[in-house]
Amino acid sequence: MLVIALDYKIAIDSYIEDYPDLEDDSLSQQDWTQLHAIKDFLAPFHWVTLETEGDNISIDKVLFTMDVLISWFEKSLVSKSYLKNILNWRILTVVQQDQYASDKDFASQIKNR
Repeated sequence: MLVIALDYKIAIDSYIEDYPDLEDDSLSQQDWTQLHAIKDFLAPFHWVTLETEGDNISIDKVLFTMDVLISWFEKSLVSKSYLKNILNWRILTVVQQDQYASDKDFASQIKNR
């Protein structure tokens, strides 16, 4: 849906201009820039979803695609200028805290086995 909205940016902006009561729902240029950055960030997740769907997927393929996503996510976290276009720092903090909690939960599950 995001890709379609970006493809129809001109039509969406035109529609909102035609109806003044929708002015509060209009998207600024910064909003459109953030949507482009979000689309770029999510692209590997789309690829991994397509690569791992179906009944004939192997654990090797799943583990490989998980490594790709982890690498992409870590690279994105390091590249703060990239994430600045996507997330405000409050959301980034929540994501980092969630990642820490997930790592901690995973470590405790391994320890309890």
